[in-house]
Amino acid sequence: MKNIYYFILLLLYCYFLNGKKKLKNDKYTRHNKELIYYSPIRGNVKNIRNTLTLGMHIRSTEDLQSYRRQVVEWKGPIILSVFMESREVFSNSSYCAYCRISSIMKSRHKIWAYFIYNNEKSDITQRRLRKYLKNFNCSESSKLEEVCNPSPLSLGKKIQEAINYPINAMRNIIYKEAKSDYVVLLESDQYFSSNFYPKMLKLSKRYLKKKSKNALVFRTFEINHPPGYVIKNKKQLNQLINNGDASEFEQINFSVSDKTLKLNEWLRSEEKKEPSIQYHQPYNNGYWEPQIVTRRDIPPYEESFPYPLDVTTEQRREMCRAGYHFLVVNDVFAYHQMDEKTSESILFVASVVQGARVDLVKAQSEFHKKLDSLYPETKNKCFT
Repeated sequence: MKNIYYFILLLLYCYFLNGKKKLKNDKYTRHNKELIYYSPIRGNVKNIRNTLTLGMHIRSTEDLQSYRRQVVEWKGPIILSVFMESREVFSNSSYCAYCRISSIMKSRHKIWAYFIYNNEKSDITQRRLRKYLKNFNCSESSKLEEVCNPSPLSLGKKIQEAINYPINAMRNIIYKEAKSDYVVLLESDQYFSSNFYPKMLKLSKRYLKKKSKNALVFRTFEINHPPGYVIKNKKQLNQLINNGDASEFEQINFSVSDKTLKLNEWLRSEEKKEPSIQYHQPYNNGYWEPQIVTRRDIPPYEESFPYPLDVTTEQRREMCRAGYHFLVVNDVFAYHQMDEKTSESILFVASVVQGARVDLVKAQSEFHKKLDSLYPETKNKCFT
């Protein structure tokens, strides 16, 4: 009898522990003092660790067309880091984001979506949020149109919201939640050339081994062409450049002689089936912001910088301080299509920059002190 009694007690104890674990897993995740997040959409990709995750940050009411194509074309897992315009978990923002992302049915299995709220805490569990979202009729287009188009804001309000956009927190959540060894970030208005995924994955397995300090750099171009135009390879890209319809995005931040020489070599080289490295680029320009593929355990993005100032620049400087090498990749690239909204966006960003400058100096000073503490052997290097 005693044995049966102890066996029953053991079963009850295990049941209790399992229940506690489920309750803990059902809670939202706290990212920092200001942000919490949920994971209402979770994919299912086999052998995910050996893949390359695409991470994108978007707003909850962002137009589906600005990121749908990237999601559909990507061959590996995808993390959408979604910032909610509403602080409330049960809200139109949640409704809009859930329905828009869920509509990409053929890609649903490879999408992980994290809904990020500017909130200190919440009594809503993961399960309750999923139940709330599943009750929506996403096929009700008139209702969806209404919740995805909030009331227009004044310019001042728009600027303040832009400054408070937690882009680096959203990026850090992507790296934190990635299940694969390798990660690449992409803006919602950017696209990759053909074969980017298989070529970059192959190079990642070769150059981004555990404890290695390498970053794979891919070139980015501005394309003056109607939205929807697909550029598959360097041959098409060369034609656009020769016609004056494309240029390398970051050349204004680089030494002209060095950048132009390497770019011309890159463009002239024959595109090969086997991926390769063009050259190792020393970090010799403090304002260079290379777009990169890395392991998921790179130094995090500093979250104290006001958007959009130095949100990427300082992270690359930290990678330099930490001893990372930047390897420029042949053939594959990303591109951004300019359209009638581009000039409006540039003017708006200029307004945001002016508003954010006040907080930049203090954030930069504190960050550089932190770097000196973390990497004393590289003090006064890497433009810090």
